[in-house]
Amino acid sequence: MSICCAACGQEISPDRPGYTLRLDLFGWAGPLEIGEDELTQDRRAELLELVQKLGALSAEQVAEQEDQVFERYTFPLCPRCREDLHGRLRTLRPRPSAH
Repeated sequence: MSICCAACGQEISPDRPGYTLRLDLFGWAGPLEIGEDELTQDRRAELLELVQKLGALSAEQVAEQEDQVFERYTFPLCPRCREDLHGRLRTLRPRPSAH
């Protein structure tokens, strides 16, 4: 089975080093704060309405909404592209964790 680098298209030989890039992309809306009063309220009617709205969506609309919340990708990389990506990632300024 032939594996090609997702970045440059070069074939990655089984007897040569290769890398796998796994990317998880999460939606972020800020901190979630739930007050005591919200925990004691009956939310069944709201949940039922939400389930009905979701049930009316097409499969394509559901997929679009899911992609707004979470996406996962896996890419094979050759050593050269891994090194290039490594260099670019080191220049990013990490933000404080949102979770």
